[in-house]
Order: sequence, then C-alpha cells, then structure tokens
Amino acid sequence: KLIVRFPSEEKAIRNYFRDVKRAQGWLARWFTMKQYPAAVANVVNRFGRSLAVMTTNEYLADIQDPLLKAILTAQWPDFGSAPDESAFAFHATVTADFMDGGFYPIGGSKLIAEHAAKAVEDHGGKCLVNHEVEEIILRNGKAVGVRTRNKGKELEYFAPLIISNAGGVTTFGKLLPQGAAPSEQEMVTRLKPGTSANILFLGLNDDPRAHGFDESNYW
Repeated sequence: KLIVRFPSEEKAIRNYFRDVKRAQGWLARWFTMKQYPAAVANVVNRFGRSLAVMTTNEYLADIQDPLLKAILTAQWPDFGSAPDESAFAFHATVTADFMDGGFYPIGGSKLIAEHAAKAVEDHGGKCLVNHEVEEIILRNGKAVGVRTRNKGKELEYFAPLIISNAGGVTTFGKLLPQGAAPSEQEMVTRLKPGTSANILFLGLNDDPRAHGFDESNYW
C-alpha cells in the first residue's frame, strides 16, 4: 500500500522494511551478548552496528517525501524518543512489533501482571503491592535488601540478590546513599529528562465504529 501511495519511493520503502528486520535482529543480539565477556560481545556487535545506532532521522535521509517519513515514524510516541533522538534499532524493534498487528488481553492489561505474579508465587516468590521502596540497604558496599513503607509502617526485606528496575536516575540518585556508587551517581546527573506523555483510555457505551473510530491508537 505504501508503494502504491508513494511509487517514486519504492526502492526506499523496500529497503526500509528489510533494514527494520536487520536492525531489530542486531538489538536482540546486543541484549543476548550481555551474557558474554565484553571482548566477545564487542566483536559480535560490530556487525550491523552502524545501521543500528544511527538515528532514525539519519536513516530516513534518503526518503524525499515528508508524508512518507511521517508515516514510517508514526510509532515514536510508543517509546517517547522523537526520530532525531532515537537509535534506528530501537525504532525498528517497536515498528516490527506491529508487523503482525496489535493485540490487547481480554480482561485488560492487569491480567499480564496477575499471571506474572502467579508464576513468581508458584516458584516460591511473593509479590507485594503498595510497598514504596525508600532505600536500598547496603552492607560493606553490597546491596543486601530494601527498606519499604506500607500503610505507615517501615518494613525491611533481605535477599542474596537485589535487582532494581526503577531506572538509573531513581536507583542511583534516590535509593542508594550518596557516594555508594560514585561513577553511576555522577552519570545520572548528566541525563536529561525524557519526553512526557499523557495516555487517555476512553470507555464508550456502544460500538466505537459508530463514532468514526477504528482499531488504532490516536496520537
């Protein structure tokens, strides 16, 4: 359909969808190579890196039609980095996720968390909600636990391995004591805020198609 709409850009369109798959493959390989020594990972990641790490705008420089560029980059609000900031590999991964259509779980997204929690609990773990983590507890320079607050009570939990998925700014800038990880704490001071977004989920009492909506995200 894109080639029919933009016949003069046929070559660029075909190259784009080929390169989306190539860049997506590079990013998947990059994550996998995190398990291997740096010397090995650096050699493997060298192949295809130039395509993957250029910005999306740089990749699209050969496309002349601005409307085609807009269509090919329309997914950027899903990950919050505009085309002049995003690595092409990241853009390609999100784009490729839509190749077979978008899907949503029956019963709402909460079911993803509920099923994940069940898997954790089936293996002896526990999922705690409404426990605000206030601090990562250190002993002899090693993370050994977390201090939380729930319903006004301070609670501590300990484990052999502490993993934070709160992001670098929160983990190193707020949860760890000052000076605990100096290089990382210095690094997060240089990070600029990302793009903010508001997401509205609109519930209707009848068929959305009666109001002109189709199965799409509206930016």
